[in-house]
This record gives sequence, C-alpha cells and structure tokens, in this order.
Amino acid sequence: MKVASGNIASRLAVLAMAAVSFAASAATEFNFNDQIVLGQPSERSLVKDGISLTVKGYRGNGSQANLDIAFGTGMGVVSGLFDDTQLNGSEYLVFTFDRPVTLVNYLLCDNKPLLCGESTPLTNDGDRFLINGVNLPTDNRLLPANFAGIGPTASLVFKTVGGDAYRLKSLTVTAVPEPASLLLMGLGVVGLLASRRTRSA
Repeated sequence: MKVASGNIASRLAVLAMAAVSFAASAATEFNFNDQIVLGQPSERSLVKDGISLTVKGYRGNGSQANLDIAFGTGMGVVSGLFDDTQLNGSEYLVFTFDRPVTLVNYLLCDNKPLLCGESTPLTNDGDRFLINGVNLPTDNRLLPANFAGIGPTASLVFKTVGGDAYRLKSLTVTAVPEPASLLLMGLGVVGLLASRRTRSA
C-alpha cells in the first residue's frame, strides 16, 4: 500500500509542476492589427488568457494623447489635429499589465506603406525604437537575432528614436508565475521527494 500511495503522490507532484510550468510558458498575443476602432480613444483595455492590459498614448511632454487603431496597420498615437497616426517624434505608448510579464515578441508596421503587411520586410532601413529604454530595430526581420525578451515587468513603454516612425501591430508576452503558483510547484517538489523516500523505505 505504501508503494501505491507513493506512486500516486509522485504522479500528483509531477502534474502540479507541469501545470505551473505550462502556465508560466504559455504565450499570449495582444493583436492590434485585426481591429477596427472608430474614433480615437484615450485608452484601450483588453483581457486575454486571464491577463488584463491597459494601453495609453502620450505626447513627448508627458500629456496623454489619443490612440489610433486601424485594421491592417495596428496602433499609433495622435498628438494633435494635423499629426499623423504613427508613433513619431517623442510620442510613446504605455502598456500596463495586471501582473508581471515578459515580452517575447513584437510586430511593427514600419514607416513604409509597402512593409506594413510584411512580417519579414525585404529591406533593412535602419530605423530604431525603444522598449523600456532598450534600443531595437523596427525591421522585424532582425527580431530573432536582436531580441532576447524584456521583463519581468508590469509595464512596457514603446518610444520612438529621432525621426523614425512606426505603428504597433501586436505584442506577445508570457505571464510570470504568481507566488501561489510557485508555492504549488514547491509543494510538488516536496511531494516528489516524499514519494521517493517512501519507495526506498
């Protein structure tokens, strides 16, 4: 009977650790490329896979600007009456999550109309931008080699560099395990060790 209960405990421990590991590694994509939003909202709230996200746009002086979200080109910022709908100058987007996340991917619409529909642009125009102060290329073809992820963090700031401009089509994040999940994993490890001791006894 001891061996049988040890096997059950061992299996439960493995299942608990696998569940926590899967929850921590599952990627969630927030897509701003397949939406049509009439008007220009001051902020946008989304919930996906249990992760809540609020997006706000800002002018370079820190005052809030309107968001522009359009099908096929993604999200930009509108600072004034004659401002275009891309992130340009010193405008920036702030993404605030309800929990710590790691940014694992992003997709931009570069400041070239022919490239907005391309996930792997044919040319590298040298444009740059910042995510939480990290300087990165707007050319998504360079993403795998130049981007190792950003986080854990509860907020992401997308900002322009110099005169470069772009729109954000999507971003993909993974949620950082919450303390309760880490506790569950710890209990799983303890259960696994206990079942091994039962077997050896």
